[in-house]
Amino acid sequence: MDEIIITIDGGGTGTKFFCAARGKEIDFETPGSNFQTIGVAAARNHIERGLERALSELEVRGNDVAAVVYGLAGADREKDFETVHGFLSDIHPGGAMLVVNDTLLALYAARADGVGVACIAGTGTNCIGQNTAGRIEKIGGLGSWMGDFGCGEDLTIAAASAAARFLDGRGPTTILADEICARLALREFEDIIEFGFFDREGEPLSLAPLVFDCANKGDAVAIEILEHAGFDAGDRASIILSKLFADDDEKIVVLGGSIFQLGSSPRMIDALTSRVRERHPAVKAWKLAMKPATGGPALFRDYKRRGRI
Repeated sequence: MDEIIITIDGGGTGTKFFCAARGKEIDFETPGSNFQTIGVAAARNHIERGLERALSELEVRGNDVAAVVYGLAGADREKDFETVHGFLSDIHPGGAMLVVNDTLLALYAARADGVGVACIAGTGTNCIGQNTAGRIEKIGGLGSWMGDFGCGEDLTIAAASAAARFLDGRGPTTILADEICARLALREFEDIIEFGFFDREGEPLSLAPLVFDCANKGDAVAIEILEHAGFDAGDRASIILSKLFADDDEKIVVLGGSIFQLGSSPRMIDALTSRVRERHPAVKAWKLAMKPATGGPALFRDYKRRGRI
């Protein structure tokens, strides 16, 4: 009988639940579960509610579950894993409890052996790699304070800043200001600051899709923003490849997350690929075609084979 392996892809904006076993499939989303951005109580609650729904839709009990793979944004440092294990321990339904950084899910969704490098850009950004020996290296995932650039918030701030600098004469000409005002129905561009007000209701402002649209219209500033993000991710991927793989090893880079997977302009991915190929000319890079959460079963089985569980 099929093993029931529930995979949770917990990001800053949404938490995806996936399982396909015993003739049933679940694939749904609850609110985000990155404890660093929404707090431990909210992260725990969103995961707990999702697990209850998963068991109900699968029509199973906790002791029927072989494993739950928790791929969580915010699980970066040893301290983070201690925190996550602390709030998951009393809501885990049963079976093996495997907690990993969410970027690993994308790598295993691309390859069942989890060998290669995965770059994620969505609510956050991260880069992680693993070689055939099981050695793992990671660069990024800790936000702009640690030098990361390329997540949705980064693109949003870069776009708004570039628009403001153009309007007051400090920056180059760009259509970003007009496009932002039209998209957000702003009477004056400076009204954009209201999206950061404490008591504002609604989802956080995201201008990432608009940056891609402006790049497609040939706006040089929007193109520069996307290329900056691509080069930054490319640098991280390139360094990890150099650490993990010999010159004659096969090298792959898989790209996941909403920014990479849904972005309408190729500029960011092209910049990433060109930067990586400066050091690794034969690298193969591609955009993930499936949801990262589908990599959970392969990750669990590979970890079990390697004796990590």
